[in-house]
Amino acid sequence: MTEQTTPSKTSETPAHPLLSDWAINRKLEKLEKDYRRDREKKSAEIQSSSSMGNPRVAVIFYNVKRLRQYVEDIEGVYQAEIESGRVADSPDLWVGVYEKLLVSGSAKINSLFSKPEQRMWLSSSGSPGTRASVQAAFEETQRDFSRLRTELDVKLEKAKLAKAVEKAQPTLETTVDAQNVSQHSKLPLTIGRATIGRPRKDAERERILELKNTGKSWAQIARQMNKETGQSKSKDAYRRLCQPSKTK
Repeated sequence: MTEQTTPSKTSETPAHPLLSDWAINRKLEKLEKDYRRDREKKSAEIQSSSSMGNPRVAVIFYNVKRLRQYVEDIEGVYQAEIESGRVADSPDLWVGVYEKLLVSGSAKINSLFSKPEQRMWLSSSGSPGTRASVQAAFEETQRDFSRLRTELDVKLEKAKLAKAVEKAQPTLETTVDAQNVSQHSKLPLTIGRATIGRPRKDAERERILELKNTGKSWAQIARQMNKETGQSKSKDAYRRLCQPSKTK
């Protein structure tokens, strides 16, 4: 059945260069071909297998598993580019990746479990017991696909939030530093060479340096720190945090 495509919205900012990279797109095309081939070949193998109690139900569940693998494979292509150092780990990149995945994934879900598709499967499922099993499988699968969509939505929103924070960070830093200068200018001169500006996150910086000393890359450090702190900072943000403070 022909997959329905959903038109993507035009981004307000230019897309990340990696999203239109020729070599990356060749890898994505291969993953798409592998996905289509596996769906057709594996589904036929399952349905022809005499060892399956209900082959149609097995095919339905296989399609769920294969689509999840497809999504993970797409993420892996971009993650490999980041870990190799060929591209920076940035929220801007992941916003584009998850926007594309939501469009592609939704089209595949619609193709697999559209109303006509379900009616065709149910009408050719034989006995009432078999039809009931197929119907139950469809319902469980739809819940699983709903969870997959939600997971992608959450990842997209996190990437958008990280992008907004990263974009606003220079302005916020300037504002905070200006406020600190104003406050410190009213203190007695006996404070000497007090540091003016935003306090350093010493504990976080020490943890970053500890990870760096183990030989981890900045991309690996960013993933580890974001996991430990619940943040969504880029590797460049962590690198800046470890840079020596500028003294006047």
